[in-house]
Amino acid sequence: MKAYPYLIHDLASQKGERLSRLDPRQKRFDEKWLQEFLMNHPDILPTGDIEPVFYPLVPIGKEVPVVEGRIDILYLSGSGYPVIVETKLWRNPESRREVVAQILDMAFAFSKWGYDQLDEYTKRFAKTFYGQERSLISLMEEKLGEIDMEQDEFRDHVENNLNLGRFLVAVVGDKIRSSTLDILNGLNRYPGLGLELAMIELECFTFAEKEPPSLLIIPRIAKKSEIIERSIVEVKIQRGEKKPEVEISQEKTKKIGKKISRPTLTEIKFWEILKEKAPDDYHKIKEFVEGLKDDPLVEMAPGVNGLRFRRILSESDRVISLFFITTDSFFHVRLQAPILQFKSLRLDTGPVDEFGREVKLILNGFSSPFNQIDIEAFKKALSNFCEKIDGQELDKNQTRTSP
Repeated sequence: MKAYPYLIHDLASQKGERLSRLDPRQKRFDEKWLQEFLMNHPDILPTGDIEPVFYPLVPIGKEVPVVEGRIDILYLSGSGYPVIVETKLWRNPESRREVVAQILDMAFAFSKWGYDQLDEYTKRFAKTFYGQERSLISLMEEKLGEIDMEQDEFRDHVENNLNLGRFLVAVVGDKIRSSTLDILNGLNRYPGLGLELAMIELECFTFAEKEPPSLLIIPRIAKKSEIIERSIVEVKIQRGEKKPEVEISQEKTKKIGKKISRPTLTEIKFWEILKEKAPDDYHKIKEFVEGLKDDPLVEMAPGVNGLRFRRILSESDRVISLFFITTDSFFHVRLQAPILQFKSLRLDTGPVDEFGREVKLILNGFSSPFNQIDIEAFKKALSNFCEKIDGQELDKNQTRTSP
């Protein structure tokens, strides 16, 4: 006996519509449509539930050519970790094992890329997809805000993740077969890579009697890899011996709880490190951050070295970068990202310039330890900046909707 989800339009009367699961055999959309949907709405992918370092995502490639084929969609997370997505519809007849094996082959080929190659590809892709050429780091800052590390450090971080295979490979489809799920545990094709594998199902529901059909798409993680091995090569050189002794062994990746250990920073970890590095400032900074959480349009996101704060645009779900705090108790403001974000939204950059002038006086520059900041002045400058962001968005929306 089937159960059906309901979309309730009015809580008081409980009036609503019953939704039916879309039969994956129906050709309501093809893989091209699915790819475009994922490119335009990367936040539907629950990659942050797989590992926090894989969220949020910025599309940086489509049909990316590698030696073993073409990667359907390529993202980079805000923490600098690549995410490879292969789209597969349930009705398509390819062998599931062959599909997963092919994806791993492409991931291995992609791991041979360096930062410069990825950066050059991103520039060409950005010109086509976003309408303007952007370097990798400029694109990331425009979409997500300041990278909480220096550019050279970001470059090395991304390149290391590429070379060590520290990325996510995800198969995304409208229905994942149970036979496909079992493949993950059996495949360990490239033990030298630290990649994680996942299968994400997009459950599609439609109104039973509505044409053209509207879709409700609910993502869920159908399966993710639990054990990944790595190769350890030990070379022993004995004095007087002509040939070195080489030993190759396999080691299970160490885990913390049920998560694969990675160099990531969660909010909990941030507070732990901050308390250790700056115990005198810890409680005051925490009080300041807790106060920001009262504003639903202020978004906080852990980064590699700290916490980033952004203003959410309520009408578009785009974000404007505000500032970030690193684990050494320093506050940082970078104006390049909000300027790019304002320009991409066709907003007047005057508020960014004004915020920059105020912050420069308060921080005596654009970075300062917490104990040297007039925090009340910083709060006021931040509040004024957010008000002007909201005001510009409201004016833009009113202009767009006016007759």
